[in-house]
Amino acid sequence: MSRIEDSIRVEKDSRGYAFIPYLMSGFPSEEDFIKAGRLLSKYSRVMEIGIPYSDPVADGPTIQLAHNAVLMKKLKLRELIALSSEIKAEKVIMTYYSPIHRTGIDKFVSLINEYGITGLLVPDLPVELAGELVSKCREYKIDNIFLVSPNTREERMRLVSLNSNGFIYVVQRYGVTGESKEVYGPIKEVIVKLRSITNKPIGVGFGVSRGEHIKQLVEMGADAIIVGSHIINTIKNGVDEKKLDEEIKDLLIKLKDKLS
Repeated sequence: MSRIEDSIRVEKDSRGYAFIPYLMSGFPSEEDFIKAGRLLSKYSRVMEIGIPYSDPVADGPTIQLAHNAVLMKKLKLRELIALSSEIKAEKVIMTYYSPIHRTGIDKFVSLINEYGITGLLVPDLPVELAGELVSKCREYKIDNIFLVSPNTREERMRLVSLNSNGFIYVVQRYGVTGESKEVYGPIKEVIVKLRSITNKPIGVGFGVSRGEHIKQLVEMGADAIIVGSHIINTIKNGVDEKKLDEEIKDLLIKLKDKLS
């Protein structure tokens, strides 16, 4: 069992699900990123860290804003990765394939390993074309996390399950990241089908921003919940630690109260 999977299972045992917050490295400032990461690590054993890219096709307006803001700082890849080492959690780097290709697979994987990264998510790299990256990550015991969407067929679910470690990321709606008013109901069928294929943890993200969303998704069978745009919106003007702490407590306590 990988460190990420173990952390998810420990957190699920204690809370009923694992909470995986998303932050963009260097956003809204290097200092605020570290401040937010340290606070969020009180509530989460696993964190997703975005690396900015000029064409983030899987991300909606909120996270696109974060991409653009950090790109304007012209920080180097090493600097962005190094910032995450200040956060005490298992860290999943979320980036697009172009930065990996430009850096070189060997050099990129070696770099993230140097700073203690234990997971990698590349939303625009199909699992069918990821063999070289998966092979290199396994040398360093870095988990590759692939996506399942509402229209993924069973055959491809099996391929994703075979190549994913840590957890499998289920996109709970069509389109891009961003806060939603409600959960996409048919996603339950996807979670149920995926659970019949694998025992690996299932994490659900895209549009999760309310306690009731988390409750519904956990009842559908999700092991972990990824929250991104809601957090980015909360910190976009700077990290008010009290406000962020209250937001996260509110998000998580709603579920705990309703399930108790």
